[in-house]
Amino acid sequence: MALCSCEVGPDYISPSTPENAGYSSKIPYSHDSKSLVPGDREQMFEQARDVPGQWWELFHSRQISAFVKEAIENHPDIAAAEFALRQAREVLAADETQFLPQFRPAYGANPRNAFSINPTSFSGPSNTYLYRFYTGTVSVGYSPDIYGRVRRTIESDQASVDYQKYQLEAAHLSLTANVVGAVIRDAQLAGEIALTNELIDICRKKLALAEKRFKLGAIDQGDVLGQQTFLAQTEATLPPLEKSRAQNRNALMSYLGRFPNQDTGESVSLDSLRLPAKLPLSLPSKLVRQRPDIMSAESRLHEASAAIGIATANMLPQITLAPNIGLYDFAFAGLYAFKGVLWGLGGQTSGSIFDGGGGFQQREAAISAYQQETEKYKSVVINAFKDVSNSLRAIESDAKLLRTQEISEKVAKDNFKIVEVQYNSGSKNLADLLSAGLSLFRARLDRLRAQSDRYSDTVALVTALGGGWWNRVDETPRTTPTLTDPIGSSPVAAAVRAQMGLGPDRPK
Repeated sequence: MALCSCEVGPDYISPSTPENAGYSSKIPYSHDSKSLVPGDREQMFEQARDVPGQWWELFHSRQISAFVKEAIENHPDIAAAEFALRQAREVLAADETQFLPQFRPAYGANPRNAFSINPTSFSGPSNTYLYRFYTGTVSVGYSPDIYGRVRRTIESDQASVDYQKYQLEAAHLSLTANVVGAVIRDAQLAGEIALTNELIDICRKKLALAEKRFKLGAIDQGDVLGQQTFLAQTEATLPPLEKSRAQNRNALMSYLGRFPNQDTGESVSLDSLRLPAKLPLSLPSKLVRQRPDIMSAESRLHEASAAIGIATANMLPQITLAPNIGLYDFAFAGLYAFKGVLWGLGGQTSGSIFDGGGGFQQREAAISAYQQETEKYKSVVINAFKDVSNSLRAIESDAKLLRTQEISEKVAKDNFKIVEVQYNSGSKNLADLLSAGLSLFRARLDRLRAQSDRYSDTVALVTALGGGWWNRVDETPRTTPTLTDPIGSSPVAAAVRAQMGLGPDRPK
């Protein structure tokens, strides 16, 4: 136990939240768009409100929930992340066995013939005697972890396990956000296509009416050509929308683990969704423990810290003890026999007397890798706060934008009605009518896009806050927002912890 009391390398300390870290200088706690759009409502931020594990249920859509469930069950990225986590755990379990001695049994049987010559006659028969020698031994190999190389290796393995855990959570969050985002995008494009088809239908009717009036001599041919041009221009906007929707549907099918030809056409409309009235807003101090990408970066930092200890321990001599014990049985021609105990004690020390500074350079390389991971961690944290701040700003701005677009649509609609009456009475020409119709069409499209952005902003905020994986209970592995014990929790690790005089808690 005294040999195990020394452990080289730095003890890992989890980074604290950066001082003065925040989302913005002023966070509004309420955004009332005063919108008349179905599903839109005032949204309030609550810092005490946690992100729900099944955050997609905030939209109150059974179809979205069904899509998300299917994606989690079928997408290969989730399965690949789970296998990566299993691999890391098996590596950890294998390295934990280095704390235990290695037993190697051996058995030997060595019968031999012994010849003696008859002294009275050189030509007489010789006498043959048989002796037997049997051995059975057990060799024990044990390398005491004097400088903590094994413990640092296991600490590194545990950090790798943590990394794969958070990579799994990141894959889960990315997949669910992509599914919900694709559904919202599909609803938006479907609405744009419906509006375009509606406008095309109106244009065709007006063209037919213009052709009748031309035949009657009420209008000239220029008005008919203008109507035909407007119809052609409107029809030209439809194929790009249909292409975008088809590509978005293909992306959605891939998220669900389906092939494109397995699209059965399930969809939602924007008007069927509901914006959550209360939005979570995690404190900055909690954000760094919630985002899977931040926790993954911290796991890499922890792994790099343990690598310094491993490199340091590799510079020091390694001691291996090799005792053995066994039994032997010796018999000679049935005349006499011996039995006894065999034992031995051996050991070896391995290490370089002079390696040209290679070990030192390896340690310096490990320190540089740790410093690199430190800067990467800082970058991930900064980007996380940027994401949250951008989401908050988008929610605030798009709430105002939707209200403005609604007003614009109402004004354009009223103007079109007036111009249409004036055109029918002859006080306005066809160009005025087409201009008013185009303004109304654009206003309706802009309002639809602003409505879609309101839902997408909520998805972006929840994603930026980490997605609530710490509150989720489902078929994916449940993890906690803290790095686990570097020694592990298996029965072998428990025995090691007891040998080292450590309690069940994480060692200091």
